[in-house]
Amino acid sequence: MVSRRTRPLTPGAAIAALLLTACGPGRVTLQPAQLEPQAEAPIPGSIDLLTYNVAGLPRWVGKFDGRETHPKIGAGLGPFELVLLQEDFWYHQRLSAPHPWQGPPRSGGFLRLGDGLARMSAYPLSSVEHVPWKTAHGLFGAYHDRWAWKGFAAGTLDLGGSLQIWVYNVHFDAGGSKGDRKAREVQRDQLRQDILTRTALDDAVIVAGDFNCGSSALKDFAAAAHLKDAGGGGIDRVFYRSGSHLELTPDQTIDPAHEPPSLDALRGLSDHAPVWRRFGLRRR
Repeated sequence: MVSRRTRPLTPGAAIAALLLTACGPGRVTLQPAQLEPQAEAPIPGSIDLLTYNVAGLPRWVGKFDGRETHPKIGAGLGPFELVLLQEDFWYHQRLSAPHPWQGPPRSGGFLRLGDGLARMSAYPLSSVEHVPWKTAHGLFGAYHDRWAWKGFAAGTLDLGGSLQIWVYNVHFDAGGSKGDRKAREVQRDQLRQDILTRTALDDAVIVAGDFNCGSSALKDFAAAAHLKDAGGGGIDRVFYRSGSHLELTPDQTIDPAHEPPSLDALRGLSDHAPVWRRFGLRRR
C-alpha cells in the first residue's frame, strides 16, 4: 500500500503547536502540511539521431583529406541531438561541433589507429566504455582492419526524469572475403552478448553505426538481442528497443513542430552517406 508522506514540523512550528495546545478551549492545533504529488519531469517529444562514417583515415592512406572535410562535417552536426561517428581516426580535433556533451574516440598507439568511435549529444552522456573486437581480419590486405582498434562504444544518454537510453556506436570489419565474413559473425556474437549482459530487457537501447554488411545478415543478431531494425543506408544502420518506461518510435514525420534537420551540408564529405533517424519519445 502506498501512502502519501507528510512533511515533519520544523522546530519553530513544533514549539508554536505546543503553545497553542496549552491555550485551553478554542485552541488551534497545527497539522503537518501534506506533500503534493510531484509532477513527472517533461521529456522531449523526439530526438534526431545521426550516424555517419566520416572517412577519417590519415590523408596519405585515405580517400579524403580530413583537414578539409572534418571542419565542414563538424559545422553540419548541430541540428542533430545525438551524433554517432565512425572512422573518426585522425582528425577529431578538427570537428568543432556545438554539442555540450561529447565523447571522443579511443586513441590508438604505436602503428595502430584508435577505434574512431565518437559521440556528441545535446543531452547528458554517461562515461562511455570502448570495447575492441576480440577478433579481426586483415593485416596486409582485406581492408587492413587489424591496424585499428575497431569495436563498439556503449554508454547512456540521460533524457531527464530518470529516463535514459543505452546507446551503442559500432564499427565492424570491412570486406567480403571468407575471413571478413567470419570475423563479423564473431563480432556480432560479441556485441549481442554485451547488450544482453550490460542492459536489461526493459531498458531502451539504440545500436547504430557501420555494420559492413546488409540487413539480411543482421536479422539473427537483431532477434537475439531483442532489437528492431529502424533502417539506414546500405551497411550503415540503426537498431533499437523500447524500454518499460520509455517508448521509442522511429518515424521521420513524428513531432512536426520539431523541424527536420538537413543532411545537405554533410553529403559528399565521406565515402559513406550520413544516416538520419528521428525517434519519437513517450513515457510509459
